[in-house]
Amino acid sequence: MRTAFALLFLGAVVASGCSSEIPTNLFNNATGGAGGTGGTGGSGNGGQGGDPVATGCDACGGDSPVCVDDDYCAAACPSGREACNTSDDPSDPAACCPSGAQCCEAQIFGYSGADLCRPSNEACPIGCPGGEQACPLHEYCQLAPSSNEYSCVMGCPLTSVCGFNLCCPTGSQCLNGECILPDLTIDQARLAQTVSLSQVNADSDPCLIAEDCLNGPGMRNVLRFGTRAQNVGQADFVIGSPTGNPDFHYDTCHGHYHYHEYADYRLVDAGNNVVVRGKKQGFSIIDMGRINPNDPSVPTTPKYNGGFQGIQRGWYDEYGAGIQCQWIDITGVPAGEYTLEVEVNPARRIGESNYENNVARVQVTVPDPACLNVDCSYLNSDCTQGVCQPGQGCVETHINEGGQCEDGQFCTTGETCMAGSCGGGSPRQCAPLTGCHDATCDEANDTCISVPANDGQACDDGSPCTSGTTCSNGSCTNGAPANEGVSCDDGASCTSNTVCVAGLCGGGIGPTVYFADDFANDSKGWILGPEWQIGPAVASVGASLGGNDPANDHTPTLDNGVAGVNIGGFAARVNHGYYYLESPPFSTANAQGQVILGFYRWLNSDALPYMSNTIDVWNGAAWINVWSSNQTIVDAPPSGPGWNFRQHDLTPYKNAAMKIRFGFMVASAAQLYNIGSWTLDDVLVASSPCP
Repeated sequence: MRTAFALLFLGAVVASGCSSEIPTNLFNNATGGAGGTGGTGGSGNGGQGGDPVATGCDACGGDSPVCVDDDYCAAACPSGREACNTSDDPSDPAACCPSGAQCCEAQIFGYSGADLCRPSNEACPIGCPGGEQACPLHEYCQLAPSSNEYSCVMGCPLTSVCGFNLCCPTGSQCLNGECILPDLTIDQARLAQTVSLSQVNADSDPCLIAEDCLNGPGMRNVLRFGTRAQNVGQADFVIGSPTGNPDFHYDTCHGHYHYHEYADYRLVDAGNNVVVRGKKQGFSIIDMGRINPNDPSVPTTPKYNGGFQGIQRGWYDEYGAGIQCQWIDITGVPAGEYTLEVEVNPARRIGESNYENNVARVQVTVPDPACLNVDCSYLNSDCTQGVCQPGQGCVETHINEGGQCEDGQFCTTGETCMAGSCGGGSPRQCAPLTGCHDATCDEANDTCISVPANDGQACDDGSPCTSGTTCSNGSCTNGAPANEGVSCDDGASCTSNTVCVAGLCGGGIGPTVYFADDFANDSKGWILGPEWQIGPAVASVGASLGGNDPANDHTPTLDNGVAGVNIGGFAARVNHGYYYLESPPFSTANAQGQVILGFYRWLNSDALPYMSNTIDVWNGAAWINVWSSNQTIVDAPPSGPGWNFRQHDLTPYKNAAMKIRFGFMVASAAQLYNIGSWTLDDVLVASSPCP
């Protein structure tokens, strides 16, 4: 911090000049000055006549550090005036304040400008953050939420006082002497997914008229949509108690308080003219859910409700499309293309760190009134869309030409749209579990069937510790021990020094391994359901919530292999039951102690009712669920941890033909986020976890 200082003339001190042109007396005037009082060494000379020689202040420094009236350099200010660092540039010389003024330090309480010269009979001002404003003592620096600029005010509510002299905006919070602000934004993707057209009978409910939700009586055409307001700021969006607050009114229809002017709904034409506005005025703002359930920095417990309203940081409040008055009455609006605009906190009553992201915009088509209540969705498919044409009714149009589609047949893959039809493709290749099986596609049950085959024929069980193995009822067995004492790899990263012992790879340090796969290749015999793949990891781009696939696998090897759903892409937005990745059978019948499934996952998933995930184990007679999800999951950074280790106890399900499977399902596909689903690596079933 620069320190203001004052230098006084003592005796007849004469300042050194700023250049070679040094005036003989700094107080010259046209008539000539009086002689100076003699010092110890003798008497002073009389002043010279004429104007002082102006040298400027560029060379001030050394014995002449002070700039006098932007004119010349001196050792000190004349007549007892105070020197003050009034420039933002710390290399500039101190300047002399006018007579009767004092130098006030400007860098008090965060003010970042230069020092200030102020009248001596006034208290020094106190700087506001940012350096653009300073306020007199006993006044507050008040932040205006509409402009993010400070002004000086005499009083501040006790709940808004922050630090020494800050007055925070309504709804913000004070942390370590600083006003921190919330930041509301609209979930535009969710808004776009919820837009629909319908009709409402205004005469069916008196509240529709009382709350001015519709523009007239009778049947009204409305544009419905859902609104999810998310607080992505650093502080809570605090509205407070409705009691005694003039911004609330008690709604007799709903039986609770509503906060006015929280959002603005408007339909805008191509000329950016507002054609019609939504009539919804009242809102009850509460914590509905966390924006990212996996974010450890966000509180996990709801804080705001109808009695004390607001939205926590990292949380959202949502008004679903089915709620009364959550619409715009478009009765009489001409058919055409429009923009639906939804703005939160439009009056800027509550301070925010950013108002530019308060508006979400979605393109909508207003149909001819004759088609408004006509449902043509029965003509919709991957390759067609039903459209209502005035005077014609529902007409099928072709869409997605050349794009991926699903013909509904499990045993074909790779179909594409051609002139409104889904066709082409190729037969689904069902890989046998091992060389001791045959695999066929079962259309009736939407699955691949693997049956034992090749009994008595030679096979390879993949182990260097056996030889002469043959097929027996689907298993590659009956081999003789081989390579006794030779090093081998049991597939687990947490074992070492394993060797062939009596036909098994073991004897090293670490747990007993029953099944392992790092997906370096597709040699283990997994059954791949629809959309499941085994291959190199590929990063996806553009997923909702940042839920993209990884660019690299977890295993520190060069193969970069993973198992996943549409690797490098998204789960298809098609409704379906569970699609599975199913392991080959392996024996845990003789396992002593625990049997633990461990694996690394990179899972990105929408929540129910849009998407769900599952892990099952075969207990020898039936599939048993060991884990399922119903919440949004984002493992992808920065919201999630990236690759993360998971484990499940399979001990109760030991049997000679244990299997595991990973699955996912999709419902409400039209509203499903673009998101990556499962990516897996380093699957291990062993006697203890092996992260």
